[in-house]
Amino acid sequence: MMDVTYSQAIPGIFAEECIRRTDSSMSGYHFHNGLEFLFMLEGERYYFVNQSFFHLQKGMAILINTNQFHKASMIHGGSPGHRRFLLQLNTRILGNYFSFPDFPSVSEFGDRYCGTAKFSDEDWIHVLYLIDRLKKRIASADRGKQFSFIHDGDGIDCDICSSPQKQ
Repeated sequence: MMDVTYSQAIPGIFAEECIRRTDSSMSGYHFHNGLEFLFMLEGERYYFVNQSFFHLQKGMAILINTNQFHKASMIHGGSPGHRRFLLQLNTRILGNYFSFPDFPSVSEFGDRYCGTAKFSDEDWIHVLYLIDRLKKRIASADRGKQFSFIHDGDGIDCDICSSPQKQ
């Protein structure tokens, strides 16, 4: 059983938070035409990506690159429940937005950073803050507006802005 506590989409971006209370192992592999970020908020899961195996626990994330075959499985002998936040970025739609100097393209980003990350307690608090902020911005987006990325030299921020007017 899965309880979806958040699910929103805007062009190029899908975000979902859910709680699973029972075994939810995937029977087969699948892939996406974009980057998939998964943040383990509670519990733990196994992730199989191509020929690699990862044990994701609370305070960890995994980036699955475009077109990588993957599936998830419960931890055998452990609790089947978990809570996770999923962010999928469609590289075809968002590819042009990632064109900052000294910043990799979407495909380069996926190649460079795919795999897992374990966050310190301090960094995890910041990650949770950013997830909350992103959820609020996506949920408040009008369908006539687009997502924009702003690079200010210290990092990247995001905002929802009006679509360019056609002339």
